[in-house]
Amino acid sequence: MQIDWNIKKNWLARSWEKEGEGSATISTEEASSLAHFILSVLIPSELWHSQSVRNMKGRDANNLLISHFTGQEKPEAQEFLFVQGYCGSTNHTLTYRLHSEFESFKGSDINHVVREKRSRTMPLFLLPQYLGYVAPLTITHLRFGIERYQSILKALSFGSVPEVTEQLLVDICHNELRLLIRGEQLKSESALPFGGGGIAEQLLTRLETLQIP
Repeated sequence: MQIDWNIKKNWLARSWEKEGEGSATISTEEASSLAHFILSVLIPSELWHSQSVRNMKGRDANNLLISHFTGQEKPEAQEFLFVQGYCGSTNHTLTYRLHSEFESFKGSDINHVVREKRSRTMPLFLLPQYLGYVAPLTITHLRFGIERYQSILKALSFGSVPEVTEQLLVDICHNELRLLIRGEQLKSESALPFGGGGIAEQLLTRLETLQIP
């Protein structure tokens, strides 16, 4: 999958800013495989196991890479994850959502509460990270979005201010795939957002493995 990178050097901050965008046509099998990878590997474990997270939130509800999500497919809040599909040969639609809500400031850190919402067709005993593993899941829609804060020293504010400096978005709608990777305060031109071995690098490696054109 071709990623088009826009790279700038911030001479004042002595750092790099990088933004990459890509799009591709994806098969049903590739969409399901990529969804399973995102659910089981890519999503930070604290989103599954913590009631709140620090310096991390879901994407804003109006920040969509694919605009033709309709009705109940649209985001409801700061969205980490939206998965919709059906299991096996049934026509029962299964939906799962994971989102963040602002909780509090603590010094230069921001805390968000993690909330989940699932359709009645998804039983409570079914852990979302095992979707597509416990039962075959045909993906029709998927969105994954994560934004990380970093404390930035601001001269006029006499201290550090938390700002979103890293962002990763993945949208799948039927056979359309789009992604965006953005980072600021990077230490070198070749560095990737979320660090070496982080979720951006893992995602790009997985896309190469799937050989999505």
